[in-house]
Amino acid sequence: MLTAPDFGNAAGEAATETCDGPPPPVTVDFDAAGRIVALADPAGMLDLAGPITGAALTDLFAPPDRRRLAAWLASEATATTLRLEVARKSKPALPSHVTLLRPGPAQPGRAVLTEAASAEALARSRAERDEIARYLDQTQLGTWAWNLQSGAIRVNERWAAILGYRPTDLAAAGPDTSLETSIDTWRRLCHHDDLSRAQQEVQRHLAGETPWYDLEARMRHRDGRWIWVRDVGRLQLRDAQGRPEWIYGVRRDIDATKAREGQLGRVQGLLEKAGTLAGFGCWELDLRSEEIYWSEETCRIHGM
Repeated sequence: MLTAPDFGNAAGEAATETCDGPPPPVTVDFDAAGRIVALADPAGMLDLAGPITGAALTDLFAPPDRRRLAAWLASEATATTLRLEVARKSKPALPSHVTLLRPGPAQPGRAVLTEAASAEALARSRAERDEIARYLDQTQLGTWAWNLQSGAIRVNERWAAILGYRPTDLAAAGPDTSLETSIDTWRRLCHHDDLSRAQQEVQRHLAGETPWYDLEARMRHRDGRWIWVRDVGRLQLRDAQGRPEWIYGVRRDIDATKAREGQLGRVQGLLEKAGTLAGFGCWELDLRSEEIYWSEETCRIHGM
């Protein structure tokens, strides 16, 4: 997260997705008799053989589904969504969600067709996003997304709060005027001794050497002190030319953990010194790994 890397010809093998969205829906206006008066199919989903104005709306669908649609058209209902298969000229039938709307029975209306697989994938994606949002709230994780090509970084409130800021504060502190911050702002907040390690970890991840970007680094808090954070991220999106574009990740405040590690290290050092002065050695056995630790005094006692 130091500078936008030089991607070269092979920008790593990390698992990625394209940023293509679902195809736009098909809209069909029909008259009171259920005949098509206008149709818009921007993505060519229907694979039509030719003009279809004046044809029956039911003719768009596979024979087994035409009866269901005809029954709705003859009913008193004004709105529904049906799962129907679109009958296509040179392609297999396409499962679709068909939303039907009209102001009243036997009146003109509109049908909106969306590819079922895309609609269901979108619903799953939204459910997963909601689940992730709940998890982030519970675990107090910050989130970030870094655009490798523009240098923009999008962060949530928790990411900024870890450093004592709000997202708008970080945007104002950098060259950006939007709610996005930038790689330059991140560079200013990161401890200079950790910048080179950050760059190395990014390059290793983009080269496919690591499945994740994973770094523990010191960041400048708003009150001036240095705090430890851990960033874990992964390349997720490439552009149309296949070049890495977006890395998404999370941030955790590990400052308290680092402080405890430091205290334990100091206590261990004092115990070692006390044992040396008193002529006592100490040892520790890990029952799981069967590894044993001897203090320097224990090694000296045993002539090792």
